[in-house]
Amino acid sequence: MIIERLAEMGYQYEPASLQVLTFHAATRFDKLIFTSGQIPRHGNIEIRGKVGADIDLATAQKAAEICAYNCLRAAGAIVDVESLSRVVKILV
Repeated sequence: MIIERLAEMGYQYEPASLQVLTFHAATRFDKLIFTSGQIPRHGNIEIRGKVGADIDLATAQKAAEICAYNCLRAAGAIVDVESLSRVVKILV
């Protein structure tokens, strides 16, 4: 269901590499998976800037969407992404 929904949104899901240089994009503790360091970069798209000053609201929303997608990819490096049942907390 998650992969299907991502496809509807235009994303071709593929789990991310767990380790990027010396940084782990996701870690598991018991039944929880923590992700961090996810940035709005996907393919040739990279979004930077402050909302209102450098980018508009629609662009900021797309940046948040890409970050959420990258979190799912990072979690997918540890577990089957279809087994995820909820997001507990998001910080930016």
